[in-house]
Amino acid sequence: MYNILVAPNSFKECASALDIAELIELELRQYFNDVFVNIKTLPIADGGDGFLEFCSIIYDLNIHTTSISAPWCCNEKFKVQYGYNPDINTIYIETAKVLGLNIVPVEKRNPLQLSSKGLGELIGKCIEIYDTKNFVIGVGGTATIDMGIGALSEMGLQLFNKDDKPVKALPVSFTDVASISYNSKNIDFEFIIDVNNPLLGNNGAAKVYGPQKGASEVDVKRIEEGFTNIVNLVDTSSGIKDYMSGAGGGIPAGFGLFHQIKQTPSEDIIIGEIEKLSTNFNLIITGEGSLDEQSLMDKGTNTILNYAEKSNATVAIFCGVNKLHKTNFRNVLIIELSKYFSSADESMNNFGYGIKLAVRELAERIKDTGSFNERI
Repeated sequence: MYNILVAPNSFKECASALDIAELIELELRQYFNDVFVNIKTLPIADGGDGFLEFCSIIYDLNIHTTSISAPWCCNEKFKVQYGYNPDINTIYIETAKVLGLNIVPVEKRNPLQLSSKGLGELIGKCIEIYDTKNFVIGVGGTATIDMGIGALSEMGLQLFNKDDKPVKALPVSFTDVASISYNSKNIDFEFIIDVNNPLLGNNGAAKVYGPQKGASEVDVKRIEEGFTNIVNLVDTSSGIKDYMSGAGGGIPAGFGLFHQIKQTPSEDIIIGEIEKLSTNFNLIITGEGSLDEQSLMDKGTNTILNYAEKSNATVAIFCGVNKLHKTNFRNVLIIELSKYFSSADESMNNFGYGIKLAVRELAERIKDTGSFNERI
């Protein structure tokens, strides 16, 4: 019996992990019968896009919808989904749905002017509706880089300049902040983080992720200076530097300044769910829209690669575009969907057909050799 695990991440701005997993499984069954191949699926998420869907599958959540402020304009509302587990009275939130690049129009992607206020609104609504203080928040895929200060401002945080006048809770104004007022509420926050980058420095939120969110070099410098100013205004004697994560534009870092929080690497959840399947897999098929160096920063793809390396499984990675030239992982095959099309746009618009062709290529290889052995 040849055991295959289909465990893709979402293809950002294209298709969810569940959609991709279903497509791959459907195509695989065109080539193999159940006597030869045992196929199991586990759509994954690393805190970013697809986190809520992932949690809904493994925790059987009730999914609800409400309206919150858009990141680019607090007077404009949009509908967002969140999950609720009544057994433990816990709310599950995906920041990519609340603050994600996929919901912010390209012309509005100016991180200096974007706010996470909508996240704070959602938290407040859930507290009122469910009388809960338990939140699990998947952090990643955000268009905002504001340390979650916008969200906290909706929960009572206030910023003031040197003249004790209110300052807007936007990154463009963080360097003007001279004092902060906040009565911390008794809320338990667990953040599922998709990257291990710190908040500040060369590998920090602004410098690494700012450009892909629309920030110029000048913007990045201003955001970094603003973050440093906010951090320095808070007493650091309580060990808050342990929480200075740059995930999601620094949301865990900002909340960690004012709340006792828990940070859980998405890797722990993904591997835990794979182990529950109690199967020794010969092949794991994973993937994401763009495979690059960031894919190896505790992202879902990297988690699969690490797991496969320890379990001696082979990995096939389906991706829209491959920008990753070399790693030290063994037994890996990368299939780039864009090679089947004349442009990236055509590849995205026809991702279903691309998946079909990728599965065909993989299936033929398995039938010919039983496996494959390559190093990237």
